[in-house]
This record gives sequence, structure tokens and C-alpha cells, in this order.
Amino acid sequence: MDRHSRNFGKYSVNHFYKEETSEFINSAKFKIGVFRNVFTVKNIEDAPEGSDQLLEDLIDYFIAKADKATDSKAERCSIIIRSAVLEKPIQIPYRGLAQNTPQVVMEQLDSVDQSGKRMGRPSIFSQPIYIEIVMGPSHEEALELIQKGSSGSGRRPRYIMKGIDRNNLIEVRNDDLGEHAKNHCLLLAVQLTLLYVNMVKTTRANVNFLNLIRGKGESAKLYRCKLIKDMLTQMEKHGINYSPNLSHYSVEEHVPLIQKYFNEKFPGEYRLAVFGEEGHMTPLWKGADRAKKDICLYLMDGHYYGIRKLNTLFGKHMYYCLECEATYHNKNEHRQTCAAKCPRCCGMGADFPCKEIENYEINCPECFNLFRNPSCFERHIEKGICQIFKRCKECGQIYRVNNNEEHICYVRFCSLCRSRHRRDEKCYVQPIVPKHSQTYLMIVFDFECELISSSKNTDDSSSRDENYQLHHVNCVSAMLLCSTCMQNNNWKEKYTGACKTCGPGIPRMRTWTGANYKNPLREFLEWIIFGLDNKRKGRTLAISHYGGRYDMHLLLGELIKHFGIEPNITRTGNKLYEVLIKKKNGIYPYISFRDSFNWMMLKLDQLPKALGLDIDEGGKSFFPHGWNLNKNMDILLKNLPAKKYYYPETMGKQRRKEFEEWYDMHKDGSFLLCEQIVEYCEQDVRILTHALVRLQKLFFELATESSKRDDVLVSSMTLASACLRHFCINYLKSNQIGIIPDNGYHKDTNYSAISIKFIKWLEHKTGLQIQNRQSAEGEYRITASNGSVLRLDGFIKEKNIAIEFLGCAWHGHKW
Repeated sequence: MDRHSRNFGKYSVNHFYKEETSEFINSAKFKIGVFRNVFTVKNIEDAPEGSDQLLEDLIDYFIAKADKATDSKAERCSIIIRSAVLEKPIQIPYRGLAQNTPQVVMEQLDSVDQSGKRMGRPSIFSQPIYIEIVMGPSHEEALELIQKGSSGSGRRPRYIMKGIDRNNLIEVRNDDLGEHAKNHCLLLAVQLTLLYVNMVKTTRANVNFLNLIRGKGESAKLYRCKLIKDMLTQMEKHGINYSPNLSHYSVEEHVPLIQKYFNEKFPGEYRLAVFGEEGHMTPLWKGADRAKKDICLYLMDGHYYGIRKLNTLFGKHMYYCLECEATYHNKNEHRQTCAAKCPRCCGMGADFPCKEIENYEINCPECFNLFRNPSCFERHIEKGICQIFKRCKECGQIYRVNNNEEHICYVRFCSLCRSRHRRDEKCYVQPIVPKHSQTYLMIVFDFECELISSSKNTDDSSSRDENYQLHHVNCVSAMLLCSTCMQNNNWKEKYTGACKTCGPGIPRMRTWTGANYKNPLREFLEWIIFGLDNKRKGRTLAISHYGGRYDMHLLLGELIKHFGIEPNITRTGNKLYEVLIKKKNGIYPYISFRDSFNWMMLKLDQLPKALGLDIDEGGKSFFPHGWNLNKNMDILLKNLPAKKYYYPETMGKQRRKEFEEWYDMHKDGSFLLCEQIVEYCEQDVRILTHALVRLQKLFFELATESSKRDDVLVSSMTLASACLRHFCINYLKSNQIGIIPDNGYHKDTNYSAISIKFIKWLEHKTGLQIQNRQSAEGEYRITASNGSVLRLDGFIKEKNIAIEFLGCAWHGHKW
């Protein structure tokens, strides 16, 4: 029987549930469908097998409904169930359909619901239930779809993303070249960049090049067409199977074909690299072998551009190393392990490291380094490398000259314990010396949201269940202060006064509401990024309470969609610890959004009592969140909104009692939402600001001496890390707590239990002695041609036979 038309006993499925709202979003491109439904269970007494089995059957019904609504056959799904009576949502991760059965959902649901019943909360059937099911492809197929989306189809770009110097991109205009060339922006970008890197950089040559790439005349168009045709012809001559009639050309499939052509026609001359959107420093693709010149492209919005100078793509006064995929400011300071750098003369490029000349050897009398190339020796003298690096006569180690730290033979920097010691010495947790952080800005903020129906996308105040409605920010309050103001206690003043960090003479508290602004969230982000000077040098900490589960999710979407900023995110599941905007000179400053709940795991109204705050806020008041709609902003009520808008059923017993007393006392007072929401939101911000300053002061007071004071707001994101840092700064002694290696103190690596069993069985069957992980000698090691050490699962010495157990086949992995 079809699951969509099934009967529940002698009744149909519609007899047992009432649908409040339903929504289905489908992406044919990525084969993903999102099914959302809010329903109320009814007629439970008619269920033939009881309420639990009824709910399990309903979940099965909705999974089948979501599967049918998805255009393509789904292989995986995730399930989320929420209800006002549940302490936390039921979340089933994205995995195979065979794993995410209704029985699995019920197991989690039963444990949460039973614990709720013991605490006196009503059953899950007493409130509407929200269910969200995401149906989609396997991880492998999803990756293929994403990669296919990163392909160029020759479209003209709409805009250039922030973070990339627009003047550094070579325009690629192929949309006006006719049908045969409209999809070949990749080939044209390669040809134009090739012309640019080989061009003599004179004024006339630059003018001619600009006329070529931007010209709308017939001669410029014909030349651009010729460049495309020449590339197609040459690749065909070299046997490169590059189809000329595709609708799009991808990075993964077609760029390697062009690199293959370069390797055959110009061996060692050119290497291709393609960078992607959002200013990421890691290329989407680059050639495997270094070459004399790099042909770098930029892919944005499905269109390929050329890159004039890779060094200035990510900012002025910077260099970029394509080998390390990182930026640096000084060539001499770039990492010594770089494959494109000579460790002796610090030369960089395709011709480096310097080649050793047989039977040539010279010692520098100043830095004692050994050179096997005369050009390398001369170059290191010209650059003054002797003043930067020296070679120890005793141990032969090349070390960087540092006036504050003398060289000690055989002592090297250990990346595990972040200290210097001999290789044969053990690693220990090191005491932390706190850095005196620079002055920073701190923005304490809070959001209030109106609830909008997800199905109608309109204001809907009739429903009291927040679980299935969209949260739209319609009020933002933010308080501005800095570390200097916190130290001298000026942060409590209404205006910033003469503070240069905060900005002189501006109000500390700012509020944006839906009554005055179309998008308060966007206005807040405009202010924090640009309004406070986007060229500011110091750090900015933006802190909200419980923001990792709420506020930061709301602003993250706005940052990506409107501002084109893709921040770094530190998270565990859906819980965000930090949303970090890294500084880009002249574009946007360093801003770290953090969650104060990770330091103070209490409700906001509990903080004043817990921290003993001296604050005259009269306690956290009550606010009618159900009345908070933009259409109600300017409606003046003679009395308070009805009790139902305060959601009293969600309050605890004590809080409910306080609410009833407060409401009876104030119910006859007038109410204007645009005024009350500002007062309520600013009150939350002031309470949180007092709590943060008090938390910082508490850790300062706990320090054993003034030099060991650590600013918890800057150095830690959780209370656990703050306490551990405090211990390591104030109490930990050197060589006190050892760091146990990943594999313990034995020298062997991890091994497979099944491989040992196989080796033992083989010994028993053949009667041969096989050296293995459990032998007295340990695993047999052989040195490969590239110098790496290989460990064998088994080795028969008398027959010189190596044995490797293929664990991937045993475990069913793809190989």
C-alpha cells in the first residue's frame, strides 16, 4: 500500500493530525529538498496501537511525503523535531535513509519526553509539533554537484567581491564575440594573462593591452576571437581533447587540459592557478610542477578573469607564495621550508633553491654557511643574509640571529609543546606568559525579533508557537566601550568623552528599530564595520548573550548575503563560538563576534544576583514578544497587551508568579511598542555590559601578581579555557605536567587488530616467523627512495618477503 494514502486502523491519516502550516523547498540543481510541517496530534484515543505508535507512524508518513516531494531519489536525510514542551530539539544527523528510521527518532524523542514528564511538563501531544526533514544526495554526489557549480559559463560578472583589488583583475569580454566564443571565457582569460605576463611594461604597451581587452571596435573583437581560435587549434594539434562546444568549462576538468598543453608546448615555462570567490588565499586548482611564470586566473560568479600580479591580489605591500599558498611581508622572513626558496641565499622563484654544482664548495667566513653554487654565495652577500642567518660550527645547525635568544646546540623549537628543547627530551605543558593586549573596542549588543510565518512570509500574531516561525530582527541595541574606558571606569558615562579609541563625543548606546529603519540588522552591521572606521587598526570584540545559538546565526546570513564577507567560524554542530571577520586593510577591520553565555552560563536576568552587580535596572522586565511585529510599532494601547503575548506558559513557576504580580500591577498603563522595545533591549545590553566588566575584573583580582593579569574577554572564548589559562599563568611550574604522545611512549604507530590476527594465523599455517608490531624488534622499517620510512605489517626475514594487510578491503572502504 502507498505510504501516502495509508490507513491508520480503520481511519485515514488525516483523522489523527491537523496541519497548521506546510512548506517544501526544492533545489533541482543540488538535488536537495527541505520539507517543513507544523501539526497537532488529535483523536489519540482512536489510535489502534496507542499514542507512541501513532506518533511513530506519523513520522514515517512525513518522511515518505518528503521523499515523494523530492524530484530526484534521495539517499540521505536529516530530521529535526521541535515543540514548546521539549527542553531541546530532537536532531537526527544527515545520513542514510536506512539509518534514520522512525524508530530511531522515537528513541531520542522518548528519552527527552519522559524526562520532561518527570519534571512536570505536559506531554508532547499537548502542543503543536514542528518537523523538518532534509532529503538529499550522498556526500560524494553532493561534492560532484558543488564542483560542477564552480564552473565557468562565460557570463559577464555582476560585481567584484570585496577583498580583491579590482584593478588587479584583467577583464575578459567574450559576450559580444558571437555564438562560437560566448562560452570561452576560460581560454580568453588564459590568453590575455599570457600576453600580459610576457608584455614589456611600457606606457604604449599598456595602452594597447587595455584597448584589446576593453575595446568594442571590430579590430579588438577580431583579435580576441583569434586568441580563442588559436588556443583551440593548438590544443587540437597537440592531441588535447578539449571540446569547443560546451556550455560551461570547469576548473577540475578543463583547466588541467590547458596545463597539459602548456607542459607539452612550453615545458617548464608556465604554470596555471585558479583562485575563487571571497578572496580565499588557497587556489581552487594549481599545476603540480613549478614553472618560470605563473598564469593565474580568478573565477567569480561563473566567469573567469586574469590576474595581473598575484603579489598584490590580497593587499598592498604584500607578497604571495603560490607554493606555500600564504602571504608574507618580507622575502627574508618567508618560511625557510618553502619549496620555492633557497634556504641559504633566500632567493625565491622558479630557479630556486639554487642548484648544487659538483666539486664546488665555499665557506662564508662571516656566517660560516656552506655554499655549493657561486651565484648563491654572491647573492647571499649582496642581500646581507649573514646578518640574518648563521651556521653553528659545532652542531651544523643554521639558525636565525636573534639578539634576545642565544643559540644552543642541538636545541630546536618543538611545535608540540611550543618550546625549545633537544629532540630526545620529553614535552611538557608550558607556563603561559600573558601578553599585554593592545587597546580594543568592545560592542555589547542584543537583538529582538518579530516572528513571521514561514509559509506566508507575512506578519502573523495569531500563533503562539515560536518553533515554526521565522525570526526577523526588528530591533538592535549596542553599547560601545573600549579596554581603556573599562580600566578608568568611564564606560558608564552616556557619551564617550575624549576617548580616541571609542571616538570622541559620541553616545555609547545606539538602537535601530523597525519603526525607523527598513533593516535594523543591516544598519547595525554597517555601523560596526564602516561607521566606526573600517580602517581602524585594533581589534573589535562584539559580544551577545546566547549569541552562539541565536544572534550570531542571524547576523552570519546578512554578512554573507549582503556584505559578501565569508567569516571564519568556530563551532560545534550548530553552536557558534566565534564568527571572525579577519582584517583587510582599507576594506574591513578585525571583528570577533562571541557568545558571553560560554563564560557565564546563566540567564540574563540571573547575572546581577550571581555576580553581585551594582546596577539600577530594576531587574529584567517582561516583554510581550508575541506583540512584537513591525505593524504594531506605532500602535498606542491604553492597556498592556494581553497576557498571551508574554507566553506565560513557557515560564517556570517562580517566573510565572512574578509575571502575574507584575502584570496585575501594570496592566492599566499605556503601551507603545516602538518605545518599550527600545527600553527592553537597551536594558538587556546594560545588564550584559555590567556582567562582562565584572567578569574581567574578577579574573584580574584572582591573579597572583599584576604582571600575570589576563584579560579573559580577549584570550578565551569559554569559561573552561579561561580557567585553564589562569592556572597555566599563575600556578603551573616548568616541567610539571607532561604531554603524552599520541601513540604513547612506544615508538610504533597505531595498528589494526585484524592485521595482527591475520599475521598470527599466517604464522600458525606456514610455520614461519613473521616480524610484526608485537615482535620484540617491532615493525620492520624500510627506507624509500624519497627518504620516507615505511613500516611493514609483516616481514619474513629468511625469505625477504614483505606483507601488507589491506584494511580498506576488510572494512569495506572505497580504494
